[in-house]
Amino acid sequence: MFDLHIHSTYSDGKLDPESIIINLKEQKIQGFSITDHDCIAGLEEAATISKMCNIKFIPGIEFGVSYNGREIHILGYFIDYKNEKLNDFVIKLQENRKVRISNTLIRLNELGVKINESSLNIYKGSDFISRSHIAMYLVDNNYVKSINEAFEKYLGESGSAYIEKNEVELKDVLDIIKISSGVSILAHPFKMKEKEIIDIINSGIDGIEVINSKHSRDTIINLMKIVDKYNLIPTAGSDCHGRLYDENYLMGKFLSPNSSIKRLESLHNLRK
Repeated sequence: MFDLHIHSTYSDGKLDPESIIINLKEQKIQGFSITDHDCIAGLEEAATISKMCNIKFIPGIEFGVSYNGREIHILGYFIDYKNEKLNDFVIKLQENRKVRISNTLIRLNELGVKINESSLNIYKGSDFISRSHIAMYLVDNNYVKSINEAFEKYLGESGSAYIEKNEVELKDVLDIIKISSGVSILAHPFKMKEKEIIDIINSGIDGIEVINSKHSRDTIINLMKIVDKYNLIPTAGSDCHGRLYDENYLMGKFLSPNSSIKRLESLHNLRK
């Protein structure tokens, strides 16, 4: 069993790859994937440590894509993170991300929120800055009471400081995952209508994240019906960012069966 959706300090997670691996080993989890946002910087480190700790590792990434006026996420598994085209693509995304964050901070200041890039340094584990880091600042400085409220009021699609992520298209992401021998999965589509999911299936997605910490039982049942109908690969992951819930991490609590891992790996091998 594998937790296929974990974020590290290389994006907006609280735990570095070594801490993630130690936690999973303590839980006797068979394998995992690190899927940092638009980022592959931590994959080499995770691959090296996982070999030393005898735990299986699947290199991954999570891309943000603008779709129908809002942001959706696409997971890529078994990616060749040394692929030159993938690296060039990620560098471009990182540059665009910096512009988006800068524009978000400008808009927040216009709304009366006193914030700048240096305000976020205590939340970062690397040079990477995300909306999640901004949300943490907003909570700690009493602009909102929770991360969810930060996104609802300011940072989410309906928020007053939202800046659309429009630099990458769905087709571009699906193509770059395939070029790097990877397998594409639609991440946590609990807010999406079935018609939209089917449209993405028709665009060439390989699977759907059926089980996620954000998904209700009804969502899981409905997504599984879609997966079966279209013969897609179902996956599961905690979407753990390292924050504690009831003194426990989400990590390792939402697991993909080995049957899904075999299907992911088989498709990856065909694309090598």
